[in-house]
Amino acid sequence: MPGKRLLLLVLCAMPMLGVTGPAAVVACPYSFRQAGFAELDPRPYSACFVLRETTAGRESLSQWIREASLEVLLGSNVVATTVDMDQEPSHRAADLCKSLGIATFPAVLLFSPDGRSMVAAEAPQDGASRDWVTSQLEKMVRSPLREEIVRNIVRNWCVVLLMEGEDAEQNRRARAAIESAVRRITGSITETGLTVQDGPYLVLPSPGAAQERVLLWSLGLEGEEAGPAVVVLFGRGRQLGPVFKGPLMTADALHEAFYLLGRRCVCTVDRRWLSGRSIPLKYPAWFEDEVLRRAQIDVSSPEVKLQIAPGMRWLSAYPGPAGDGNGSALLGTGAMVTGPLGYTEIALAPHNGGPGATSSVPQVALRPPQPIESTLSFVAQIRRVVFFLVTALVLVAVLGSVAVMLKRRNA
Repeated sequence: MPGKRLLLLVLCAMPMLGVTGPAAVVACPYSFRQAGFAELDPRPYSACFVLRETTAGRESLSQWIREASLEVLLGSNVVATTVDMDQEPSHRAADLCKSLGIATFPAVLLFSPDGRSMVAAEAPQDGASRDWVTSQLEKMVRSPLREEIVRNIVRNWCVVLLMEGEDAEQNRRARAAIESAVRRITGSITETGLTVQDGPYLVLPSPGAAQERVLLWSLGLEGEEAGPAVVVLFGRGRQLGPVFKGPLMTADALHEAFYLLGRRCVCTVDRRWLSGRSIPLKYPAWFEDEVLRRAQIDVSSPEVKLQIAPGMRWLSAYPGPAGDGNGSALLGTGAMVTGPLGYTEIALAPHNGGPGATSSVPQVALRPPQPIESTLSFVAQIRRVVFFLVTALVLVAVLGSVAVMLKRRNA
């Protein structure tokens, strides 16, 4: 019968066309927010204890560093190493000590995954000890503000860090933009069908707080005095998009960033918005259980990791937001918001590396996330059209078969 033959032909052709239903358009069952909890950044920070052959107690110091690393750094994205300037004169830590004129050792340097560096500590006057080594490593991964971030980054949709400037009116406008964006995202339904129960959580660093020096440096905010700046953190303390400041610190821009976390198809967004810096952080023992309870993803499951692996390739493919590494070059360039869910493409300023920087981020344009319907990939659109056409053919075949059967029965 022609109707049955047509139906059989259509059903056999569907797998060949790669059409199995609307789910064929979706690449990952988890949102970017959920997937962000599952990845442990493969690009750790490196804490280098720089020694000389004449450094007193160098053998004990190496042992203290190994022991303190197991105690303090386990479960963090920071690793500790020792560097002997006399044996490794070309090491980046040795080069930095020479360029800065550091003459007393041990010195502690911290290197970020994108090659930036800071002097974390110089040699203590009374000599190094195991307690001193432990305290230096503690500073790398813990601080009051980072403890607050860890407590709330799972409970809330994300964390918003506001670094206020000296102008009170600018600070007030920045807070108003954040509060407006938080109200709009709270209670909304994401692309994966989840409701945003608890909106983004706001944290405010104290200006000049020595305890937060490592955190602010990791985000490129150390010494920020030109006005308020906002950083959105998600997952395991990863920065989402650029540093929001200047004319682009608007409720619309922040709301779009919040909304992006509820999406799940990496092929429809500029991946560099998801591959920003992760702050140096130690994850407590309860972290994964809390993620399972509140974010509904078992980050310890090999099956889950296998499911999100294709979408997580952007971690190694992109070193971070374009510009100066934290995306600040994207802002203050005169670009204006073109709509509630879209922006103009932004030209980047030249990269200015600081002391000890050993690598640059590629200078390429970074597109802010666009509305879902306008950013579906060409393949996804074709599959959707084919799916509906095939569905229509199936319905025609079924109705034709029914009509033929009724006609024969009446005859």
